Amino acid sequence: MKEKVYDIVIVGAGPAGLNCALHLAQKEYNIAIVEKDKFPREKVGGDGLTSYVLFELKQLGEEYVNDFLSLENINPIKGARIHTSDSNLVDLYEIIKNEYENAFCHVCKRKTFDTFLFEKLKTFANVDVFESYKVIDAEVYDTHAWVTNGKFKINAKAIVGSDGAS
Repeated sequence: MKEKVYDIVIVGAGPAGLNCALHLAQKEYNIAIVEKDKFPREKVGGDGLTSYVLFELKQLGEEYVNDFLSLENINPIKGARIHTSDSNLVDLYEIIKNEYENAFCHVCKRKTFDTFLFEKLKTFANVDVFESYKVIDAEVYDTHAWVTNGKFKINAKAIVGSDGAS
């Protein structure tokens, strides 16, 4: 049996890796995404989502925005003010406007946001997800690449590193 070769393997299933995978999956690339943990997983930080996140979701389709905003515990932030050292006030809402809920950002637990994107990604037939797969080695050549967790290799034409600080 011939070994499967993906178009792209994405290392890391945080917001950047999942967003990349969703865009590539919509373009019908065969994707493998590997994540060292198992979903749903806790992640510290990243709970503030700027209006740019909604812009990115809209690029995937308006239903992504609507589905995200309908999640429980998504809290719009309607204003923020910075007090500068010279006693000036800067209203961030005037700088960063958002067409959704008149908010300039939303607060959402990182676990909730990652799981939302992860569940969307799993609906694509051209995506294989490998959870609890910690990459320990990778090689990139002119015509192909691979990653391994020490037990088995995943072959692809290219690798996208989206593993954060790792």
